Amino acid sequence: MAQQRGTEPARLARLVRGELDWIVMRCLEKDRTRRYETADGLAMDVQRHLDNEPVLARPPNRGYRMGKLVRKHRTMAIGAAATAAALILGMIGTGVGLLRARSALAASRSAEATANQLLREVTAAKAISDARNLQVRGEDRLRHGQFDDAAADFARAIELNPSVHWPWYLRVSILAYQGHLDAYRADCSAMLARFGGAGDWSTVDRTVKACLLLPPPVDPQRVAELARRHLDIANKMDYNLGLAEFCQALALNRSGNFQESLALMALHTPGDKLHLALNDLLIAMALEGLNRHAEAMIALRRAQSLASQLPKAGLDDLGENPEDWLICQILLREAQSIIRTDAAATQHGPPAR
Repeated sequence: MAQQRGTEPARLARLVRGELDWIVMRCLEKDRTRRYETADGLAMDVQRHLDNEPVLARPPNRGYRMGKLVRKHRTMAIGAAATAAALILGMIGTGVGLLRARSALAASRSAEATANQLLREVTAAKAISDARNLQVRGEDRLRHGQFDDAAADFARAIELNPSVHWPWYLRVSILAYQGHLDAYRADCSAMLARFGGAGDWSTVDRTVKACLLLPPPVDPQRVAELARRHLDIANKMDYNLGLAEFCQALALNRSGNFQESLALMALHTPGDKLHLALNDLLIAMALEGLNRHAEAMIALRRAQSLASQLPKAGLDDLGENPEDWLICQILLREAQSIIRTDAAATQHGPPAR
């Protein structure tokens, strides 16, 4: 840290010695009852240090309070000292007093800068903590079908700490489910701009999936490339390959490559009812895109039957992955809108065999 600040370790130690030492030691107390109760308590004590007021971390005594009073009224104290020195030592004493005053002022400014940095770090840590708490509350509300409240929690979490992709993904899923198209596309664009260059699997997975929930993608070429990179990362890691295959198949579907999408889904092996339904919905849309209506209807009916067995929003807990429940409802609504009913198909003649 001394190297980063362009100084020497011994000089840096002198700058933080005293009240800042007391503040840090109170944070590290083994007895939790003697620590600061909240981050706000820590921030207020740092602010007292900056305002030259007695800090709570240091045991009070008369000499310490007197010293704080003198420091707070530094100009008056320096003037009095200079006057006394002038009366006793004349010009020589005055010169010495001025030199000492300048040194004290420089040390005070350096300590103030250190305290300001500490205050900024405490404020940032509090924002991260608050964002995490909002995310947890939003996830609980989402599981219980409280979509508006959950979306508001995720939006606030994003404001406090926009570097975490998870609240972005959950909020985008809710917006798509509720049909707020303008807000959905705006958030997708922002999410793609912020996380589109990420290298870790989970961030890429949620970013590309969010941008594929509704057609057409906000930036089709970039989203398609991100889906391919997603699959490459999963292949190299041999981890969650099925999720990457699903994203790639959905991206192919969005670009009109129905045959490739169908071929990729044929390799996919989903697990529970929810993921089986997602699988069948993607197969049904690909088959319909290939004008294989009869087969598309069979896949759609399978998906509808599975979806009917899933928890009901507002009545049941949506489970550990409520975002997948939202995606299933979004794709089910889309598949039902693009796959003709049997009656409509009859008007166009029998389906191709």
